[in-house]
Amino acid sequence: MQKNKTMTATTNTSKFTSMIALIVALFLTSMAHADVEKPISSKIKHVNVYQSSARVARTASVNIPAGNSNIILQGLTTKLDANSIQVKGTGKFVLMSVKYQPDFLNKNTSSEKAKKLQTQIDDLQDQKQKLMIERTVLAGELNLLNINNNISSNQQGVTSIELAKLTSFYRTKRTEIDLAIYDKDQKGKKLQKQITDLKRQKNELNRNSNKPSGSIVVAISSKIAQSITLDFDYIVYNAGWTPYYDVRASESSDKVQLGYKAKIHQNTDIDWDNVLISVSTGNPSAGGTKPNLNTWYVRNGYAEKDKAYKYGKKANRAAPTSYADDDDWGDDAYVTEEEELEEIEPAANYASSWTTVSESALATTFDIALKQTIPSDNKEYNVDIQRFDVKSSFVHASVPKLDKGAFLMAQLVEWESLNLLSGDGNVFYDGSFVGNTYLDLNNTSDTLDVSLGRDQKVVVTRDKIKDFCKTRTIGTNIKKTTGYEIVVRNTKKDNITIEIEDQYPVSSNSEIEVSLLEKSGAKDEGKGKLKWTLELKPGETKKLQLKFEVKYQKKTGISGL
Repeated sequence: MQKNKTMTATTNTSKFTSMIALIVALFLTSMAHADVEKPISSKIKHVNVYQSSARVARTASVNIPAGNSNIILQGLTTKLDANSIQVKGTGKFVLMSVKYQPDFLNKNTSSEKAKKLQTQIDDLQDQKQKLMIERTVLAGELNLLNINNNISSNQQGVTSIELAKLTSFYRTKRTEIDLAIYDKDQKGKKLQKQITDLKRQKNELNRNSNKPSGSIVVAISSKIAQSITLDFDYIVYNAGWTPYYDVRASESSDKVQLGYKAKIHQNTDIDWDNVLISVSTGNPSAGGTKPNLNTWYVRNGYAEKDKAYKYGKKANRAAPTSYADDDDWGDDAYVTEEEELEEIEPAANYASSWTTVSESALATTFDIALKQTIPSDNKEYNVDIQRFDVKSSFVHASVPKLDKGAFLMAQLVEWESLNLLSGDGNVFYDGSFVGNTYLDLNNTSDTLDVSLGRDQKVVVTRDKIKDFCKTRTIGTNIKKTTGYEIVVRNTKKDNITIEIEDQYPVSSNSEIEVSLLEKSGAKDEGKGKLKWTLELKPGETKKLQLKFEVKYQKKTGISGL
């Protein structure tokens, strides 16, 4: 009986042990197949900046075990476009899925530069604390000196010689202590200024710390444990660049040096610190879907808002006396939205030496080989793209009706191949800054006109011909004649070519008749615009005349003349 009980107990123990072993085996098996989470950081290796966005490329290395892993790429901006994420890898594994998630618990931490600044601040504060201790000791010594001096002076039986010695000692010692205290105070002020400046700099670097960050979770399956590299990129819209130019011209050269530059800004909460930068003329945010034209219907009658717009917003035009006269207004009888907007809104090496250009069917990209730092502060940082020597001719131009100045213009040829964008520019002539300009690339002209500023040696005047300007009444009509004389004088030592622009009024309906009486050989460019092209020798003066007559009905009057 006892033997049977012993055998039963042994059997039960064996079964229990086997059960525990089975549970452990199942647990280990499930652990082997469970997804392993591996949070890692990455670094920016390249940024391609578009006009209103940027593509940020990052890289990360990580050791993964055999089986399934979730690689969590931490510390990313929350301002990225999750639909634009692309991930590639180097290694024998399978990319299962990619997803983006904001991480409000994992804040962006201080940068390495900020940490170094904090170390400097701590060191300076230690120095300042030591100065304060030394100053306290000196102040105590001074207090003790004053007490001893008072006691010695009040003692009975002190001779005049002893008092003189005591006074001399006090004076010498007091001066020594006061100077030492002054020196400590001055050093303390300098240390405090350094501490304050460093703290401001550190705060500037840390402006993005404690902000929410984002993470990209990459699911990976691998048959073996290995070290892998993940390369990924994404689009951010809180970034961009605008072009601007340095235009350098010389009287002794027939070429203009054009410095093509970019003003880059970004506010992605993460600094682009010492990374390779490219700028591209592309714009992913503009969308890639072609618009479709819908049927354009014309109906009888006028909408009230159209009438108000047509008759109420046009400046310097007389409204017709009745709606039946509408046809006489013509196509430019009213202001379009675009026209209204136009009326309302009037020898060291350069970084560009390390720029390479690549062109695709959709955009041009300028790769800058020198690494750049663009902080996340939404400020503009200047980067050289390229420099060109562009062949050009030089002419003068003037619009004396608006401005009697004569402007020297550089007419750049073969500019279409330079991959430029419209933008502001700084103008330098013969090494001196002469002002600002704007390069308008939205034209189809063979030449690109760049204003180099006013030339004071070319004098232009425009005055009314008083004895010609008259207003006469003939029956129910009024005739008004107007004339101007334009005088151009070249006081330079060289021949010049100058283009003069002026205009005469254009009728808005059949009740107003305009007759051009004199234009002194000007080319009529349509819509009332005239242009003269003159060749002037040194010291030569030429005179031009513009005369016109306007006839209109007395009862309706006229405006805009």
